[in-house]
Amino acid sequence: MKKLQHFTKKLFSILCATALMLPSSMIVMAAEPAVAVPSQTYETPTKNTLVDVVYFTIGADGELKTSDSPVSTRAWLDDRITGSFSFHDQGTKNGRHYYEVQMRAVAIDDVTFSYSKLSVKPKNNTKFIDSETYPKNTAFANDAIQYYYEGDGPSSPTVSVKASFTTSGGNYNIKAHTLKNPIS
Repeated sequence: MKKLQHFTKKLFSILCATALMLPSSMIVMAAEPAVAVPSQTYETPTKNTLVDVVYFTIGADGELKTSDSPVSTRAWLDDRITGSFSFHDQGTKNGRHYYEVQMRAVAIDDVTFSYSKLSVKPKNNTKFIDSETYPKNTAFANDAIQYYYEGDGPSSPTVSVKASFTTSGGNYNIKAHTLKNPIS
């Protein structure tokens, strides 16, 4: 046991010494990932600036269409679901920079939702953050995920969003789309 402790200490010392000898340009610090805020503890935003929005429709045939402009009246006649993802910069509070992604979906033609899942992957994160809701046979599926970065966060924030729905008319999946500040 004592030999193992001695070996472990020696190995740790060697690794530390090696790290100190590396040129500082070779040491790369990973960017901080965003942290999800549990829905029951959402922070009140200091601002709520719309960064980006994408609109979508899902037809009776399951075909997904996306657009940068609101859904036309014609879509209401041909589609099963219309909706949007919106990305909001909520400002800095207590040393944390907050963002929120909102999903709003409306079922058309007597179709009702029984399940929806909103998933977001903020810049610097490797995994999606999920939020599931179980609407009670309603025509609306709305959800939001708030997250923050310690400090200022990334200089040009982006977020990937995707969703899935179970409706009385079938199951639908929206593949990931990236929302970002169109000005950056």
